[in-house]
Amino acid sequence: MSEDSTIGMIAKASAITGTATMAASAIALVRNRIIATLQGTEGIGIIGQFTSLQSLLMLLAGFGLTTGVIKYLSQYLTSKEYDRISRSFSSALFIVLCCSAITSVALILFSNQISLILMGDDSVQIYVVIIAASIPMGALSSLYNSLINGARDIKSLARISVYSSLGALIIAVPAVYFLGMVGVIVQIAAASAVSFVLTFAMSRKIARNWPISLEGPRFDIIESKLLLHYGVVTLITTMLLPATLLVTQTVIIHQEGLAANGLFTAAWSLFWIYIGFATGSIAVYLMPTMSATRKQEDLSMQINNGVRFLAVVTTPIACIILLFPSTILTILYSPDFADASWLLRVMVIAGAFRIVSFPIANMFVAKGHLREYLPIESSWFVVFGGIVIILLPTKGLDAIAYAVLAAYIVHTTLFVLFAKRILGLGYTKRVWSILAISTVLLALVLALTQVSQIVSYAMTAACIPIWFFYTTEKGERRWLLSKFTSH
Repeated sequence: MSEDSTIGMIAKASAITGTATMAASAIALVRNRIIATLQGTEGIGIIGQFTSLQSLLMLLAGFGLTTGVIKYLSQYLTSKEYDRISRSFSSALFIVLCCSAITSVALILFSNQISLILMGDDSVQIYVVIIAASIPMGALSSLYNSLINGARDIKSLARISVYSSLGALIIAVPAVYFLGMVGVIVQIAAASAVSFVLTFAMSRKIARNWPISLEGPRFDIIESKLLLHYGVVTLITTMLLPATLLVTQTVIIHQEGLAANGLFTAAWSLFWIYIGFATGSIAVYLMPTMSATRKQEDLSMQINNGVRFLAVVTTPIACIILLFPSTILTILYSPDFADASWLLRVMVIAGAFRIVSFPIANMFVAKGHLREYLPIESSWFVVFGGIVIILLPTKGLDAIAYAVLAAYIVHTTLFVLFAKRILGLGYTKRVWSILAISTVLLALVLALTQVSQIVSYAMTAACIPIWFFYTTEKGERRWLLSKFTSH
């Protein structure tokens, strides 16, 4: 198979990004393990709460411009409109700097009230102030990262991911050891500074290859309108996740306690490492490529190859997590986190639905179908939030499991139906059969773990090689094998 083919490029991009994601995730898990050892489930609970707060406010400070920067930069590079690249990015920089300053000042002014909402008292007001100081650097880091993504410099993105995680680990160990719980918050803020330095330096290095120089912040009304058209929609959709998590974690803390939030945070973090490894590894390829694609048949090929690649990669990983959830939680955190095993298992099953919708969701954004994208993307949060509010008081953390699964089923169904109805795009019979077999396999592994661990181990070991041969074609296997042996 040609290396220039879509599946080949996806595999190449995913190999680089996926390896970096796993390395960065491994470093982050070492950091979490250290914090869990020093501060227990409550320390992880604090991380979950204030990481969600930081993520939410960083998105607000960035005004959702990163998606627009990726889209338009990719288009302008393809058409060699270098002057528009400079004007577009300068406009984005101007907006982000203004929004960052406003967000940080507001967070400091209302730090006492925010502390009362998050924890029920004002004892963590200093934590809120520390997070406020990190907001501008975090927002700017995301902006410069989007420039690198739009330029499709996947290797630079991979280096930044690994180096940022390594820098955060180096800071976290002494900070938590000497400062205790305050150190937990300090290392969250310091990680943003490390990321900003790396993305700024790397983006400037990339821009030197263009026949223009990137200017400082400057408001260009034409480019700003284009960016804000995307920004408003993506700001809403990207803020929904951290906002929902923040509300969920606050409710858990008030009703179940900080330790329970630590269990939820651990399960959720591992779930997003798994999902992030899969979807993040192809997102850096799909989004800019789809933005520059004009033919519908090419879009259809990218969608189908994307979801097939995701299914091939994630199904074996999901089986392993389903088999050893308590062991994974114990090794990566501590024995105190084994109680989150069932929650992690259900989240992994829900992840199977996530990979179905991911390429289509990218296509909606890349091609500017924002009016349809916003309500469909919002459906996940409506279903999730509704179930959590209704069931959490009586079901505890089990309510989170039900909510995640139901939300992804609804979310995926809507994306697939609307893509077919509005755009005439959908999955081939081959892809549908792969998805069906993957779902059945995951459900069977989960069921067998409740009956016999030995049988489930044997079945998984036998099925994974068969799965790989069924889901890949002969030419793809030969191509992948040649790439593997060449290194």
